[in-house]
This record gives sequence, C-alpha cells and structure tokens, in this order.
Amino acid sequence: MKRIMLRFLCVSSVVLFLCFGIHSMGEGKSRLAGKQPPLPEVKFNNESLNVKLGSYCWTEDSSNQGVCVDTAGVPEVLDGEFAVINKTGKIKVSFKNLSRPDNLTIVRVKEQDAKQEKLIGNVFSTPEEEGVYYYEIFARWLKEENVIAGDAYYGFIVKVE
Repeated sequence: MKRIMLRFLCVSSVVLFLCFGIHSMGEGKSRLAGKQPPLPEVKFNNESLNVKLGSYCWTEDSSNQGVCVDTAGVPEVLDGEFAVINKTGKIKVSFKNLSRPDNLTIVRVKEQDAKQEKLIGNVFSTPEEEGVYYYEIFARWLKEENVIAGDAYYGFIVKVE
C-alpha cells in the first residue's frame, strides 16, 4: 500500500510540474512577442489619445537577439499632434494582459517643468492649469528579477482647456 501511495505521489508531482512548467513557458513566450514593444492604449475619459513609440530596446522571446532603436524626443515624434481635453478628467494607460510591463513611469512636461505623475491603477488626473503638456511613458519588462527583457519610451501630447 505504501508503494502504491509513493508511486501516486511521484506521478502526481511530475504531472503537476510539467503542467505548470509548460503553462508558464507559454506565458513568457507570448508576453514579449513581436519585433518591438507593444503600444499602450491611452484614454482620457474613455476616449483614445494618439500615442507614439519612441526609443526602445527589445528582445523577442523567440530569439536571443536584442535590438535598440533611438528616436527623436516626444515633441518631434508626435509632430505637434495633440488632443484637446478638459481640466477635470482622468487619463488611463493600459497594455494588453500578457504585454503589461513590470514597471511603468509617466512624466508630464510643460515648457521646462517636468513632473512624475502619481499612478493609481495606471490612472492619473489631468493638470488643472491650462496649456500644452507633453507626456512621456517609460515601460520596462523583466525576464526575471533584475534581468531586463526590454524597455520603451512612448509619448503623447494634450492641450488642457
């Protein structure tokens, strides 16, 4: 009886290990799919804003080769394209499920003044002061703790009225 129980435990352990191992390998591969970082969806009160990919370094899961691309800054990349929004609203930044970055930072720039936004659930409030604001999003994906899989800068511009 002990022998049967021991075999059952061994077989069960191997099956569980294989199931969870294969499952987690599949998640990792689809998480960093593509030749460049995924584009986030940025919305103001459920209305999509124009976002552009800037500089990035990216290693696709299916290869061990990484690539880095350097672009101009946010104002140049967006070529003056902006959305007009009001002072009382929320901006939400989101990525598709498996492509969510491990770290996300958003900096707002008006003229020479830069301020990091406080994110609560990837949502932040619009500024109360009227004007044109440049937003820079920095996202970082990790393969494992302290091992970077990729990072990217994105940008968008809003005019607060």
